[in-house]
Amino acid sequence: MALQPDDTSPHSTDWPRLLHSYAFSPYGRKVTQYLALRNIPYAVVEQPPMLPRPDVDALGVAYRRIPIMAVGRDIYCDTKCILDKLEALYPPTNEHPGLGAGGRKAKALEILLDKWSTAIVFQSACTTIPADMGPMHNEAVRVPSAAATPLTS
Repeated sequence: MALQPDDTSPHSTDWPRLLHSYAFSPYGRKVTQYLALRNIPYAVVEQPPMLPRPDVDALGVAYRRIPIMAVGRDIYCDTKCILDKLEALYPPTNEHPGLGAGGRKAKALEILLDKWSTAIVFQSACTTIPADMGPMHNEAVRVPSAAATPLTS
């Protein structure tokens, strides 16, 4: 598929939004739910839950985590970076309603809930995965590559 925008802007909202993720990725789900709630069109490029990921390798990035979003020639890694860029590309309109908090207190609560759901709930849930589960025996899952980029989410 040739990626051709309707105009020459490198950050055009006319470029296709391709989300590289897998179905049970909690961070990928966060981005897909955001896109759906904001009525932003996108396509998912389904990825395997474990490396290698040839579609991601074809993007030319060494980032190992999911999700990754491609908007035209621009690649965005890290959920927060993806959501921040989508906020910039799609300011709230009738077609793409805003989701963010209105005032300073509401914004602080929004940040607190985001940190709590990511750092506390998700990390706690990860500790319940049995160590003898199949993927935990895969060396690529347990030992990060020395050449890998720093891991953030």
